Amino acid sequence: MGLKIVGNIDLSQFDKKPSKSELRADLEAKEGYNEMLDSGLKNMAAATNNRFGHFLKSDVSIDTAEYKFPNKETDQKFVEEKERVFAAERNMTREEWLIDREKARGIITEKVLTLLFYKFFGEDFIIARTAAYDDYCHGVDMMIINLETGAPICGVDEMGADDAYSYYRKGQKIYDIIGHNGAYVKYGATFRNGELQKKAIKNVPAFFMSLDEADLEKLLPALATTEVSEVESSIIQRILSSFDGQMATLYKGHVNVKENLFASRNSLLSEQEELKETLGEEVWSQTEEGLNWKARMGQNNMRLNLLNFKKSLQKMKETHQKLKP
Repeated sequence: MGLKIVGNIDLSQFDKKPSKSELRADLEAKEGYNEMLDSGLKNMAAATNNRFGHFLKSDVSIDTAEYKFPNKETDQKFVEEKERVFAAERNMTREEWLIDREKARGIITEKVLTLLFYKFFGEDFIIARTAAYDDYCHGVDMMIINLETGAPICGVDEMGADDAYSYYRKGQKIYDIIGHNGAYVKYGATFRNGELQKKAIKNVPAFFMSLDEADLEKLLPALATTEVSEVESSIIQRILSSFDGQMATLYKGHVNVKENLFASRNSLLSEQEELKETLGEEVWSQTEEGLNWKARMGQNNMRLNLLNFKKSLQKMKETHQKLKP
């Protein structure tokens, strides 16, 4: 049995299933879907906050108010300006755009995937939507933290499977993230010594997930129950398989490397101390040698995070098999 996340839902709203041609209009117009999803997210956030301390807003996005960064106000202004630009492109006020945004298929997909992953993996992983700042600035929408290893294993960027151009664009986006040695999440977290640590994280591997409109049509009513359905199980299996595929293709130069990554990290840390001594504590990181060191350390860290992800992926597969109906 999966985790209970949605409470009591009026299933009569799902009696008449829309056709594929009708679904897009349904997702934008029918309040019942969003009410069900928002109720599930609210319950999920409450359960997560009760377990780990306040961390998430009611929509399961990370609450930046809980972080100690001195420039949070600047980050919030960045978010608001971005949203005003998005709103202006649709001849809306920011407030109107924020309301309308909740009906967009991309946001509904994000909510569905968040609830789906929590339903299967919420016992062993922290599942969270990133703060708006990291969504807009760093391009990652979901953060998954392995409670066993304590590591934030991946930033996940959702996409629709029915858009060929979107596949190309998102694939290119993942390549860009790899080129920067993984994603950076300012309002991130790790799990150490039984406690959630709110901090910036970097060199995080990013993976995309896909749902098409037919998937959404099936998943929306399935998420309204506490039992794991065959539909949910099938889609989770497909997503986990896609992670394997992305590891083998997008990250093929970074997995199964022969070098000892832990030994390489220790060597790089020793090299860092030498650079500080020879180039100066204050300026070493801005020199050509320092920038080269940071690139090599970043790549090594991303590869170590990929090792963590492989362990977590195996854990997810085992959990899926246990919950499979």
